[in-house]
Amino acid sequence: MQKIIFFDLDGTLTPRSTWYELNLKLGITPGEDKTLFDQYLAETLQYNDWTKKLFRIHKSRGSITKDEIVDFAQTIELRPDAVPTIDALKQKGYIVVLLSGAVDTVVEAMAKRLGIVEWFACSKLSFDDAGVLSDIVSTGDEADSKLGLARTYLSKNNIAIDDAIAIGDGGNEEALFKVMKGILFGHTEKLKPLAWKQVENLSEIPNLV
Repeated sequence: MQKIIFFDLDGTLTPRSTWYELNLKLGITPGEDKTLFDQYLAETLQYNDWTKKLFRIHKSRGSITKDEIVDFAQTIELRPDAVPTIDALKQKGYIVVLLSGAVDTVVEAMAKRLGIVEWFACSKLSFDDAGVLSDIVSTGDEADSKLGLARTYLSKNNIAIDDAIAIGDGGNEEALFKVMKGILFGHTEKLKPLAWKQVENLSEIPNLV
């Protein structure tokens, strides 16, 4: 039976959040980013409203093109063991899919850098005819969106959920870890009770699966 691994991006394959780095690129200040994030955590700001506010701040300060965002994605730091780990898993026969809460333009560019063919993102960037960013479209809460995307992929490819593994570091893996084997990268307390395995380095993973 074909087995599959769903890899998180932000904080797992990259040391920092690509969402945060993109927000800075869009002109949002660290303070504004933190305020919106804290409001979301406190449940006083819904996810869709969060992305709408980010876009309004960006538009008030300038514009950016798709090509500029793709170029920016080439500068995002990867963990040094990210590509070797993915290569080792593919050599063991695993399908590796990038499943991220980040935006599609960035996720697609990062997937190419990582050597991952199939990828899914929970948010989408829209561009006008001139290639200028015109909107940020969210599919909703990242944890629920990730689970929905994973289930759809498994169903379309006739892969049992028992043959799927999710790897990630943060709260948006919670829904995945509840229904499939989860490998926790790092020390997120909320995920520890749900994790099948826990690792400190990505290079540990090929010997676990």
